[in-house]
Amino acid sequence: MDRYVHIVCHDIPWPVTHGGYFDLFHTIRMLHGAGIKIFLHCFHTSRKPAPIFESLCTEVHYYPRNPHLPLRIPYIVGSRNNQRLWSRLQQDDHPVLLEGVHCTYAVYKNILPPSRAFIRLHNTEHIYYAHLAQYETHPVKKFYFTREASLLKRYEADIAHKAVLIAVSEKDRVFFKEKLNTYDVRFLPVLVPFQQIQSKEGTGLYCLYHGNLSVNENERAVRLLVAHCFKDRNIPLVVAGHAPGKKLAAFLSRYPNVQLISNPSETEMNELIQEAQIHLVPSLNATGVKLKLIHSLFMGRHCIANTMAVEGMREADLCNVFDDWNDLGTLVDELIHTPFTATDIEERKNVLPEIYDAEKNISQLITWLFPHYPKPSPPLF
Repeated sequence: MDRYVHIVCHDIPWPVTHGGYFDLFHTIRMLHGAGIKIFLHCFHTSRKPAPIFESLCTEVHYYPRNPHLPLRIPYIVGSRNNQRLWSRLQQDDHPVLLEGVHCTYAVYKNILPPSRAFIRLHNTEHIYYAHLAQYETHPVKKFYFTREASLLKRYEADIAHKAVLIAVSEKDRVFFKEKLNTYDVRFLPVLVPFQQIQSKEGTGLYCLYHGNLSVNENERAVRLLVAHCFKDRNIPLVVAGHAPGKKLAAFLSRYPNVQLISNPSETEMNELIQEAQIHLVPSLNATGVKLKLIHSLFMGRHCIANTMAVEGMREADLCNVFDDWNDLGTLVDELIHTPFTATDIEERKNVLPEIYDAEKNISQLITWLFPHYPKPSPPLF
């Protein structure tokens, strides 16, 4: 008997240009590989329809976002209120996987019963937006982020009891369980394509920071890295990622030891990660999970992260962790000429594959989505 699921994405998760799209795309890919029939629903603004989903899904639908600012609910939610989508979801009783709080208007308005609704929590959004506001300098954007954080705090508390919540990090699961008294919140690691450790032994050529450079928080992190370490050292730093702004490019151009690589391809990014000596993974908020950290641990050499980036993660023991930005330079000086060894690689092999076993994790998700579906009988020999 065929199994069907609706998946609602806050954006079109192809191409996978940065960490925010990893879990979305690979959830679709792996559910398809497991024989699940998918009705895919994607909101969009600037991204174009992706033909790749026609081969992975039974149906694919796209919906424009509403540009009007709602008064009482977060903009990231209100701009994704679409009656055509809600009508489609009400035509059957298949489970609905809502990728992010962004897509949960139907839960908020009780259009979907709790038994059908599964919300993938990619962040504790009100904390994430509060941090965006903290580091924003533009007054209009700062007002928007502050307002959104306040609305999200009330909104997340409202929907927390109206669906099954599936967090990408253990610390977010604990937050919803203990702070919002959520009845049913579960933890499932992000689904990633890397399944084997591909780190190289030896010594790399440079330090690397990579991420979505259009996000204010990431730009702020780059500036802090330069200010606290690289402006006074003749150590090469490569900054690579999606859509860097003109101000960031101008700032980095002042430093001859810093190179900016804009919009690298997947192949280029993997090469940059494998050839680096040190991966810099600072975070300015402690919500969600840092895909750049997971990517670097599977493919790169030494990783330096601050406490916010690894809080509550088993991967913390695989990183060199700092609390004070003034200590960053000391760590870089210690590791820049320290070879990455077979022992280092073995330590990662003992931890990472168990957490990010994609087959195990997709099987768990399928069990949650289809709790009454009979498990296949073992073969008779």
